Amino acid sequence: MSSSGFFRVFSVFFFLIPVRAEAQDIDFGDVAPLFKTHCTYCHQPGQMGPMPLTNYEEIRSYGQMIKYVIQAEYMPPGLPDADYGAHKNRRKLPDSEKKQILAWVDAGMPPSQDEQTHNLSLSPVVPTPKAQQVFCMDTVFEQYSVYMPQFQVFVIPTSFRQGVFAHNIRFHPGNSTIVRSCRISVSTDDKWQKLDDWDPRYGYYSFGGPGAIPEYESWYEWQPFNVDESDSRRLRYLPPYSYFIVEMHYGPAGTKQWDQSCLSFDTIHQPTQLQVQSAPLVSRLTARGIFETLPANQKTRVHSSFTLPFDMSITALSPTAHLLCRNWEIYAKTPEGNIKKLLKISDWQKMWQEKYYLQRPLHLKAGTEIRALATYDNSSNNPYQPADPPIAIPWGHGMYEEQFKVTFDYIKTQVSDSANLRTPSQLVKGKPVPLSIWSTGLKQCKVSLLSLAGEGTVDEKVLSVSPCRWHHDRWEISPLPLGVYELHLSDLSGKILDRTLLFVVEEVDFFKR
Repeated sequence: MSSSGFFRVFSVFFFLIPVRAEAQDIDFGDVAPLFKTHCTYCHQPGQMGPMPLTNYEEIRSYGQMIKYVIQAEYMPPGLPDADYGAHKNRRKLPDSEKKQILAWVDAGMPPSQDEQTHNLSLSPVVPTPKAQQVFCMDTVFEQYSVYMPQFQVFVIPTSFRQGVFAHNIRFHPGNSTIVRSCRISVSTDDKWQKLDDWDPRYGYYSFGGPGAIPEYESWYEWQPFNVDESDSRRLRYLPPYSYFIVEMHYGPAGTKQWDQSCLSFDTIHQPTQLQVQSAPLVSRLTARGIFETLPANQKTRVHSSFTLPFDMSITALSPTAHLLCRNWEIYAKTPEGNIKKLLKISDWQKMWQEKYYLQRPLHLKAGTEIRALATYDNSSNNPYQPADPPIAIPWGHGMYEEQFKVTFDYIKTQVSDSANLRTPSQLVKGKPVPLSIWSTGLKQCKVSLLSLAGEGTVDEKVLSVSPCRWHHDRWEISPLPLGVYELHLSDLSGKILDRTLLFVVEEVDFFKR
């Protein structure tokens, strides 16, 4: 061997020495806090994780599997891209922590020198529903799809005679082993009973949404690892005599399971500055040049944008798509041309879709453009392809249909002290507009409906209201074309006191899926 070759071999050996020594020095005590932070919440008895990871012996027995799912970035699940936007519920393992766990596995998973780290002792935290209002499923539901995910919708009526605001909202899963997520919408329509009667079991099965269009869609969302305390304290409006439309995503457990979940919250009647509203700011309704179907054996890029007509602060966003969607990119472009990154998901999976809470509310001025782009892969290369061979997939709510929608939670930053207007975020075409108005000093006010498509004022109405109480009305108007509208509440001189958005959509025909 030449001197240069010997030097190269010696150099490699020399630099490997500290790496091997470092690997030998690592033990379970170094990685136990990482498992406690990222894994144990779900992977413990009584929770949804399929195996417990609560102590050294349990984690060691699954060591090679843990290495695989971390390298494949399969766990932790539901990952937004780390370098795009800032979210409270980001669960991605930092590269330094990922390397630390992999080094521990490769070193033979040595135990800790400290006996106390053998048990992570993170017990399930199941809060007792203690609040002014508690609404539970009135029947225990038997999960019958034990080897596949299941989507079941439950209709829970409320008994409020006047409009109220809910806050300190808590969802309480009855069976944390199978409850993977919950999305709650609110409606005042009685159409939900027809859907409930269709399924002989308690509730009814529905894959892509609740089966019809609720006025207050995505009123509240819950995932077991995704609870934002500041969001729970914000006010959400409940109209009188409304229904909770509870969409439950049950995960497979391998054995028959039962669930009876609850929702609890406190109520107040008078509006404050912390009112949060949800609206599908970008969707197929605001998209241009979109195909009627997603062609088979090709990828399709869908783009939609919406320009904000008034100032608001975005607090969270929730993209919705089905099995063909592979990625999302969502951002805001300010009137000055600045880009505000909101969310990017390079590996979209419907089974892990969730709401993403921003680290802090993002104030956006009127004129800001919200943009969303998504790619759909309708080929056999898509591992989630539902059809074999691929077929043209239409837009809709079924398993062999697709969706494109991003629902935003926002707070209006300019709120009048003298009047407050509450309307649904969505209106089914041909239905009357439900109005809820709170005033402190007005006796008369005017409601105006404006088209954001450039058609100006569509209709207006003068109402008599009583100070310091809710006024509820149903505004019968001519059937509106599909699109986005803005409602203005003003005094008789024309001064605008409040404004809100209204998205007019087609009803979903559940029975023609």
